[in-house]
Amino acid sequence: MKDIMMMRFIIIKVRMDQHRASLCAKLTDTELASGLSVKEKAWVAGVTSTAALETTSTTMSYFLYAMSCDANIQRRAHMELDRVVGRSRIPTISDMDSLPYIRAITQEVLRWNPPLPIIAPRRASEITTYQLKLRLFTIYMDDWYEGHFIPKNAALMLNIWSMNRDKDVYGPNVDEFQPERFLESFDISLNTGEFTLKAEYQNNDGHNAYGFGRSNTCTTF
Repeated sequence: MKDIMMMRFIIIKVRMDQHRASLCAKLTDTELASGLSVKEKAWVAGVTSTAALETTSTTMSYFLYAMSCDANIQRRAHMELDRVVGRSRIPTISDMDSLPYIRAITQEVLRWNPPLPIIAPRRASEITTYQLKLRLFTIYMDDWYEGHFIPKNAALMLNIWSMNRDKDVYGPNVDEFQPERFLESFDISLNTGEFTLKAEYQNNDGHNAYGFGRSNTCTTF
């Protein structure tokens, strides 16, 4: 992993010498990277350049697999797009509230097969942090959560896969791909395709695929 990050850093430095600027290149600028070691610069550049690549491609693969397994879901999604967007343009973010079935599919893909089933360990820490130059410091301390004692520096393994398959939340058929679980009303008729997203999911992802804490699972979908 160290070699991968260092190689990415070297590639970015070469591009800078060729005057091919990028976000990662800016992160290696002397002024912005003040106080960081070469290894830290390599990790910043490497993580930034790889964020959302494999997680997004993995999610897209699960989406395509789910669509290939159920032609009816494809038809309903296509019908909603034709009704709301038409065929003369592509959807935009302003269409989101008018595409409840597409949103339900997106939520179900991330619930059904999250790109990272178990995310990187977390540690109990004090909320208050302070910053010196570009370094962010956190004070680790003991904590309590719903009657459970969490000693400082204890590693917390977060099983997103299991959380997204909670039968008390999603029903008994948690292993099946069913966007309808996020819909308030579902018209099975392929001739109308009128759907309504459940109220609790209007402003709620309905899954834990994005992770927790300051460092999330970078997914664009």
